Amino acid sequence: MIRRDNFLLIPSALLLESPPSMDQWESMGSYLLSMQRSLYWWIGDMLVNGESQIGDDIYQAFDPSFSVSLIERCAAVSRAFPLGHRNTNLSWTHHQALLGFSEPIQRTALRKAEIEGWDTAQFKRYLQEIR
Repeated sequence: MIRRDNFLLIPSALLLESPPSMDQWESMGSYLLSMQRSLYWWIGDMLVNGESQIGDDIYQAFDPSFSVSLIERCAAVSRAFPLGHRNTNLSWTHHQALLGFSEPIQRTALRKAEIEGWDTAQFKRYLQEIR
């Protein structure tokens, strides 16, 4: 459960504790988008850091209903893009699309995607062209 301003976030709902102001609505919208954009990075970093600390036992920290393939995909992206190599203006999916490319191509492609303002579909078309 997360309480923020007049909002209460529970696993399956966003509830209002009292009527929010427009500023509070906008703040919550930004907060939720930030959480959504960060979640896969956090999952990947949790696995990568956990493996370095406790080995494969880290998998026990995830709920059994959690998709192991998703956890491993998140970790693969986290490994391929250490903190200093992530473009926070682009989505995790932009970064995932670059798995298998060399680091110089990754850097160049991320920079180009940011400058051009490409969504992930546009970015993936670009990557098909340069493969």
